[in-house]
Amino acid sequence: MSLTSALKNPQHPVSQFFASECPGLAAVVQTAKRAMRPWQLTVPPPRELSPALAARVGTALDYGIRMITGPAQFMETLDHTAAAMGLNLALTPDHFEVWLSWEEFTQSLRNRLACGATLEDIVRWTYLLAELEERYRSGARAQLSESVQAVIQGRTNWETAAEAIPQAMEVDLMQLLTAYQEGWLSRWRDLPVFLNPTFDGSRDVGGADADWIVDTVLWDLKTTKNPERNLDRDIRQLLGYVFLDYSDRYHLSHVAIYYPRFQQMLQWPVNDLLETALGKSRDLTKWRARWQNSLREQNAR
Repeated sequence: MSLTSALKNPQHPVSQFFASECPGLAAVVQTAKRAMRPWQLTVPPPRELSPALAARVGTALDYGIRMITGPAQFMETLDHTAAAMGLNLALTPDHFEVWLSWEEFTQSLRNRLACGATLEDIVRWTYLLAELEERYRSGARAQLSESVQAVIQGRTNWETAAEAIPQAMEVDLMQLLTAYQEGWLSRWRDLPVFLNPTFDGSRDVGGADADWIVDTVLWDLKTTKNPERNLDRDIRQLLGYVFLDYSDRYHLSHVAIYYPRFQQMLQWPVNDLLETALGKSRDLTKWRARWQNSLREQNAR
């Protein structure tokens, strides 16, 4: 079970921790909702985009932003992503076959990036990564597209499969990544970036990896058209990541949510968020220890 899954389960220690220890979280949510009221939907999804593809766009955009922001670091971390594990589920248990197919995938993508990948290239390859990740997240229940099946069956290659992206998804991703390049990338160009960061306590919740950290700000990406819908859970997720950084490896000073369809963001200083949400001491070391003990007691049962 991941951190996201734990937050959806009211019986999980993660959910119970927030329910008992965060009496001020509702006030944080209400303040954020008031800030959202003037927002305008600036990058709406195409009408032809199905709900299933709309969900995949968010995953693909996450990969695309990482690829654009730090291409070398992106390739270094790619072997440890859910997309890599998704290909494992899609293939037979033959370890060599899995390794060979993933090696072909990563080498093809590396070659494309080395030659100066266009935004269209990035969009098409992130479509494949999102499909493979969906395969992993669904526990192999997600149906693979014909183009990916053709690669697995040896009838085509990954380059050709990348060109089979549904048109509505391609249009949507092009708009979203263009908006990111023009509006956000320059802000982060000279700052240290950690892509797909994991935490000391990630295993305590069955896995937890954030989207990215820029300098000391932890960012989460939400491609929703309705940012208020799950805002309470989204803020809990950010706090969960902060608590899971037991050793303070990332020295997080702020947490933030980027809403690309609105070209807006919400951001909170960690200390202020703790004080308001917990209604108690801002001693982060103490709260991390309480969080850790709560999870490990549950895992020991």
